[in-house]
Amino acid sequence: MLAKRMLLLGAVASLSLGLLAEQGQLVRDVVADEAVPMYKPALAAGAPTRRVGGGTRAAKIANVPDNLTLAVISPATTGYSIHTQPVLYWSLSNTVDAPLEITIDYVDQKIAGNNYEPLLQTQLAKAEAGIYGVSLEAHKLALKPNVEYKWSVSIPTGNPANDVVSFGTLMILDKPADLAEKLEKATEKQRPLIYAAAGFWYDAVTEFETLLKKYPDDADLRAQRNRLLEEVNLKVDKQGAVEVVVGEAHKS
Repeated sequence: MLAKRMLLLGAVASLSLGLLAEQGQLVRDVVADEAVPMYKPALAAGAPTRRVGGGTRAAKIANVPDNLTLAVISPATTGYSIHTQPVLYWSLSNTVDAPLEITIDYVDQKIAGNNYEPLLQTQLAKAEAGIYGVSLEAHKLALKPNVEYKWSVSIPTGNPANDVVSFGTLMILDKPADLAEKLEKATEKQRPLIYAAAGFWYDAVTEFETLLKKYPDDADLRAQRNRLLEEVNLKVDKQGAVEVVVGEAHKS
């Protein structure tokens, strides 16, 4: 009986060490080898592009800088999350002293039936340069699994042709069993890398932003976050990379 128990404990220890070793290798790969991708999209490379970046239009917009970049932090194709109430991040390159609008709706409007109202539509009176997060939990909005959603951040002008807008798409998927096991054994700084490798973009970004708020002086962590964004052609500029501003979308 004792021998069997020792064998069982040995097997469990071996499995745990194996998982930790795998996660440790993932961290080493990210730090040491830039050729190893952090983010592995769940969809094929031929998936349709969904993300649209924002910038000021030709017409002048009051209280909006000419060189403004407004961008949702989303991959070019649909991004995924295991959470029905994810946090969605977006950024501003310059301070905007004008109202901004955050909207979430179905990609396929047929799902909504005769209801053409967005699932979420909230505003900021103004916003400083930085990165912001809108929490769906704070807005009491839970998304359905396996449904594609469109979310956007815009600066309305009264003339849609001149609006500054950026949007991306997302879908909620069930948590894979192997992902749950890896996350359970992971350290907090391994979690964003595990999410990214599994193809869950929004969860990887949320983990990074949460950690950067906790460890604002961790240069390696910030470099990993920036590299993740660069893999989908998003870049944190020099001014925004030093201090990240994270706020709820319903606050002004």
